[in-house]
Amino acid sequence: MKTAAKEHAASKNARFLTVKTVAASKSDEDYATRAFYESVGFLPVEEFATLWASSNSCLFMIQPLEHHA
Repeated sequence: MKTAAKEHAASKNARFLTVKTVAASKSDEDYATRAFYESVGFLPVEEFATLWASSNSCLFMIQPLEHHA
């Protein structure tokens, strides 16, 4: 899937896109962002239990970008 974010990042020779979202340890059925990021190719990398707040763990996710030489 091509997106404006991917195109912009690729134009700057970036190798990855990254996002931070609510971690899976935070059970919130109304929070669908994590599932969205997974559905478009982001992979979970690391969970930070206290980056935002001790009651709101952060999940760092990454998506490798394809480069065409």
